[in-house]
Amino acid sequence: MGQKTMRLRAVWTVAALMVAVAGMWLGAGAAGAAGGSDADGLGRSVARLAGQLAADEVEWPRGIARERAAGPAGAGVGAVLGAMLQSSSPEARINGFEALAGLACPEALDWCVLGLADPEERVREAAGRALSGQRAEDVVARALDVACSGTERQAAALDRALPRLGEVLGPGMAGVLAERTNPATKRAAAAYCLGRMKYGGARGLLAANAWSPNTTLAGACAKALLALGDAGAVHDVAALTRHGQPAVQLAAVQALGRIGGPVAAAALEEVAVRPERTETSVRAEAVRLLGFIGGPSSVPVLIDAMRAYPAVRSGARDSLIRLTGLDLGDDAGTWAAWYQEYLEKEGLVPTELKPRHIVLEDEQAPPPPP
Repeated sequence: MGQKTMRLRAVWTVAALMVAVAGMWLGAGAAGAAGGSDADGLGRSVARLAGQLAADEVEWPRGIARERAAGPAGAGVGAVLGAMLQSSSPEARINGFEALAGLACPEALDWCVLGLADPEERVREAAGRALSGQRAEDVVARALDVACSGTERQAAALDRALPRLGEVLGPGMAGVLAERTNPATKRAAAAYCLGRMKYGGARGLLAANAWSPNTTLAGACAKALLALGDAGAVHDVAALTRHGQPAVQLAAVQALGRIGGPVAAAALEEVAVRPERTETSVRAEAVRLLGFIGGPSSVPVLIDAMRAYPAVRSGARDSLIRLTGLDLGDDAGTWAAWYQEYLEKEGLVPTELKPRHIVLEDEQAPPPPP
């Protein structure tokens, strides 16, 4: 659809709305015996405006009124368009987003982002089309502006919309993160957006910057990398269990639990018994998750953790129960004696020691095998 056709469609929509408003005023004027002159004047004004619109003599404005957070967007045509975008009618909202497609201004981008969270799929699609018609660099710049200094309402709307914006924003956000001359706060905001969009193309970039000396940037990149949930990033995630920030270590351990597999299990085993200073919460989570994704090699590790770190003794017992089907209490010596005796007798690890599926914290743990 050409810009002229879109502009005519938009202005005709506005004209129809104004005629409808005029009809309500005229009806009110007819109800009052002496109020006819005002209603007649309004009717003539609307008719004159409709004629100008039909002759294409009215220019469509370049932007929308700035003050919209408190209600409909400003006065004049901006107010009408704002009312359309907030209408209870999906058709009106769709028409509003079609009118937005030709506008290049921050307010138009904000409306499009809001539209991506609309409850109606057709409206979300219209908002997406309007957004895709904007210049990619403008969309990236506005998204970063909102992420860094936007209002709470704008930031919440952007956050809801980000998972749908990977194709539009991904490459541009990756470019902002890669540019070392950008402020660390701006690069950190770009990293957050990349993680929220699950933009896999930035995996290497996020992994590299997760070790930045700037703690703000490092934390944002590490958490964004973990948010990707990419099994191909398991080695990068495993490395983050040694990150300087305990919060990142804990998030990395939890991400390994979601990823699963032998590499993830080996990394958790290392965290469970590593001798250097490790936050108890991080070690305890590694011990807990080994009960779900661990394998035969996890049994002696859990016994060692039970012996060396009293704070995780109970968790180690729970994980051993899940892996072996046995409950020998929380004494590491008892478990070690059983393990050694069994290996000497059978020459192998019990068949019950097999990897389990991962159970997240909000799931019900599976019962031990009979």
